[in-house]
Amino acid sequence: MSITGRIISAPKIYEPRDDVPRAYELPPKTRFLLNVESLRGARGSIPASGRAIATVKEPILNLPEGSRIAMTGWLYRIAAPQNPGVYDWAAHHRRDGILVGFSTDHAAAVTVIERPSSGGIRAVVESVRQWLGRFLIATSFPNDEESAGVVAAMVLGQRSVVSKTLNDAFVRTGNVHFLAASGMNVAWLALVGWTIARLCNINYRPTAVFIACLIVAFVVLAEPQPSILRAGIVGLIACLMIFFRGRFNSVNSIAFSAILLLLIDPADWFRAGFQLTFLATIGLLHVYPAISNLMADGLIRINRPNMARYFLNGGVELSIEQQALTPESAQHPFLRRSLTIVAQVFAISVSEWLLTAPLVCFHFNTFALWGAIDTFLVSPLAMLTAFIGFITILGGLVFPTLAGVLGPLLKFVSATMIEFVKWLASWPGTSLDGRSPSLIWLVAVYAAFAVWIYCPIQFRGRFRRPILLAFAILLAWWLAAPHFNHRKDGSLRIWTLAVGNGSATVIELPNGKTLLYDFGTRSSFDSGTIGLDFLRFRGIHEIDAAFVSHANFDHYGGIEPIAAKVPIRKLMINDQFEAFIDASSPAWHFLQKMEQMGIAIEKIRGNQRFEFCEGVHIETVWPPELNEQRSPTANDASIVLRVEYGGKSMLLCGDIADWAIGGLIARDNSSEPDVLRADALALPHHGSVVPNTGAFIERVNPAIAIRSTGESRALTINGIEQIVGPNRTYFSTADGGCIVVTIGNGKLNIARGMP
Repeated sequence: MSITGRIISAPKIYEPRDDVPRAYELPPKTRFLLNVESLRGARGSIPASGRAIATVKEPILNLPEGSRIAMTGWLYRIAAPQNPGVYDWAAHHRRDGILVGFSTDHAAAVTVIERPSSGGIRAVVESVRQWLGRFLIATSFPNDEESAGVVAAMVLGQRSVVSKTLNDAFVRTGNVHFLAASGMNVAWLALVGWTIARLCNINYRPTAVFIACLIVAFVVLAEPQPSILRAGIVGLIACLMIFFRGRFNSVNSIAFSAILLLLIDPADWFRAGFQLTFLATIGLLHVYPAISNLMADGLIRINRPNMARYFLNGGVELSIEQQALTPESAQHPFLRRSLTIVAQVFAISVSEWLLTAPLVCFHFNTFALWGAIDTFLVSPLAMLTAFIGFITILGGLVFPTLAGVLGPLLKFVSATMIEFVKWLASWPGTSLDGRSPSLIWLVAVYAAFAVWIYCPIQFRGRFRRPILLAFAILLAWWLAAPHFNHRKDGSLRIWTLAVGNGSATVIELPNGKTLLYDFGTRSSFDSGTIGLDFLRFRGIHEIDAAFVSHANFDHYGGIEPIAAKVPIRKLMINDQFEAFIDASSPAWHFLQKMEQMGIAIEKIRGNQRFEFCEGVHIETVWPPELNEQRSPTANDASIVLRVEYGGKSMLLCGDIADWAIGGLIARDNSSEPDVLRADALALPHHGSVVPNTGAFIERVNPAIAIRSTGESRALTINGIEQIVGPNRTYFSTADGGCIVVTIGNGKLNIARGMP
């Protein structure tokens, strides 16, 4: 299929992460938004409209925004999550009005039909944006990409240049708002402009015009985020009021900016960025004074009026006796102002954290436990970085030598801030994960906030305890919900996760213990991330044992990243595992890594039974002990695990092929009849078909057959579904997503694993 359209976002090249184990090396990808004009298929061309995410699985350097292009590749609908606990990217893009994507493997499949005019306003803005970036970055950060990215985000509003690892550190500590250019950036830019104007002794009206020009330039040159547009509109209204000596009303200005942005794009209402920026602004206007006064009231109650003075923000007064204890004249004015600023910054940090945390939980399923303290500690360095950055840009335009003087200072301050954020992110409990709350939960939280903030002062004391209790219940529900997912209700659950071309099975035992049977994929994504998201969703904090069936990457590649976050008590491999690897193979490095992480490696020899839970019988039925019979291939050496509980059972087969299948059938025919019999079967080798596959399925005689694969049923041509037969229930993870088998009360139930 071919698609024609115009690029409406600057193409970005994404490098694959170095810390993710993969079956093969991945090239960098180029992504951009495409405003679609037409589609061409086998039946010709048809007009189309709307936006699509375009992905080219190679880097493309000379593809400017505004180009009209044609691409040949695959059109696909952005899929909903296939596993519990993972982030819903389909909903994320749907809020931006994007329902489909278009992908191609090669840069040669992209043809530029028309390039943007070199003299257009878009080209001028892009050239100025690039020049400012080079001016700031080349002067201050010639060899420091991390600091360069952070300063570009904070000063130039270019958030996309920040590395994912560093962005995650700011998210974990609740400081990601420092990377999102917003009101703070506009305020610092206005302060720098005002300082320059005052030094030049310029009248207030020309100063207002000068600052307005700076704000317009910043909004145009920065990435078009709702926070930047909102702050720019409010800043321009403030400059207009100063010019005409009018009265600035912050609430009306913010409301006007919200209405204007929604008129431009009504879908902004559903986007996290739009919601957070306006919520944070409301926090500064309404929540911050209440929080500051609450802190002052608390200090007064514990007889600390000297500290309460710095938090007072109206509404709370010191008694005559308390004022006599610490008269204001007893302190130096500079010290008093400094302590007041520190106290108010702390109150602002707490208020912003409290107000935005529920929305962050709702959208991103995480809670920065120490967010308020971390923001308070990082804010001086962040403010200093932004201030020096704007001075470097504005002053350097007039005095180029100034950039060379301030560059080393800017580099030192920003690098210090980055290292400090990384250190804070390493604290235990910095970020808590929990189930994404419902919309009802979110509304209840903000309803409690509204009652508390807008309740008349004379009634606030009466409602303090009920409101605090309501907040405690709502917070406890969010934190506790994932832990109740992993419930000890006497049932055995076997989850087959959707990991594309791979295998990943999680076994939850009735006593609360958890086992893994294989975890990896040959697909391009990280199966470890899927596993971690699922374990968090289920409230699982420890793996009692991880079985790796054989030495193929798509069966163990996700275990290392899981083990880095969730303790694994022991790794189970059979004694034939190492017979198919050497010191240069990925499987050998995997075993070495497990030993370095302190995970005990236990070797299974032949048929063996395990007692992880009373009443649950887990045994290996293949392969034979190495000394008795060596398998010809690594696949045929796969551990075949049989799990039985309450008279119902499931057989997990790894990648066994015709040789191993023949051995199992022969064993079932002779000394151990019915060793293969199971109610549910994980089809061998991702549903591959060999000559004796049909005989094997008949011998197992399952009521349910599950295929873990990335190949959809529509594209499957090996006939596995016909071999399974119409009298058995057939599931494929490529089409149905995660599958869960539940055994309890002598019954076996199967369902899609998505809630």
